[in-house]
Amino acid sequence: MPAFCARWPDGSFSIVDADDKTDARVQLDEFGDEPAELWQMKSCLLDFEMTDHGTVRLAQFGELTEPEILTRAYPLVSKTLEEENVREHAVIDEGESLN
Repeated sequence: MPAFCARWPDGSFSIVDADDKTDARVQLDEFGDEPAELWQMKSCLLDFEMTDHGTVRLAQFGELTEPEILTRAYPLVSKTLEEENVREHAVIDEGESLN
């Protein structure tokens, strides 16, 4: 079954497996209004991990998935991250406090 990526007007995104775009829109209706953009993904590989608090969080995207999402949903961010001076700085995960 194909995977579809929906970019929402607020900048967030969701991924859903669906038969087609119509089915994806029906399922995504659970999360909110019409997405700003919806496309069938060429690659969808997601890795999740269990936290110390018993919750699940995204650990990493697949090698082809992350660039597809960044390029399609966030072209300005993607272009900025490609610049040489940005690549030399480490990215900090601010998703969960260490306390």
